[in-house]
Amino acid sequence: MTGPELSAWLQRHSKLVLIISVLILFALLAFFAYDKHQRAQAAHAAVLFNELQMSLAAGQTATARASAETLVHDYGKLAYGKMAHFYLAQLDLDAHNFQGAEAQLRFLSQDRSLPTGMQAMAQIRLARLYLEQKKPQLALHVLPHKDPAFAVLAWELRGDAEMALQHLDLARQDYEKALAALPVQDPYRAFLQLKIANLGVTE
Repeated sequence: MTGPELSAWLQRHSKLVLIISVLILFALLAFFAYDKHQRAQAAHAAVLFNELQMSLAAGQTATARASAETLVHDYGKLAYGKMAHFYLAQLDLDAHNFQGAEAQLRFLSQDRSLPTGMQAMAQIRLARLYLEQKKPQLALHVLPHKDPAFAVLAWELRGDAEMALQHLDLARQDYEKALAALPVQDPYRAFLQLKIANLGVTE
């Protein structure tokens, strides 16, 4: 298309060109506004998260809980909001509110949008809680299967749950899998070997 042809085309479609230009401009403005909003949200959440940690360090549990609840409510989709669930679970455990802790950890254990490792961490902590509450079957149900970073803990807790159910053969297999996931020189191997020895002779 030559210069005169382009000029003629623009003149004939000037309204269309104007509309498209305005739409592109609005799209760009919306994108930058959203990006700015996201950065502002993250900055506010970071400040609140720091206040949460400082309150806990000072033993101000009521203030820490308020900060954690605000993070969950206002910034629940950010990593800070996700982490606040862990803090609320710990605060509930410290207050012997086991139902509250279970609810926080169960929410996290089912959240597939969590950063790598956080879901498995929640599942591990929930399984520990179930074992402490004498609910080994529930512990088996929530333990992670596919996160290699938590393989040792997951197999060990699975063994603890099977032992609580008097499934000694299965408990032995789980402890041995935990051992296999540990480096040869890891001192924790001795503890797992003691657990296996304490199983005695399987029936």
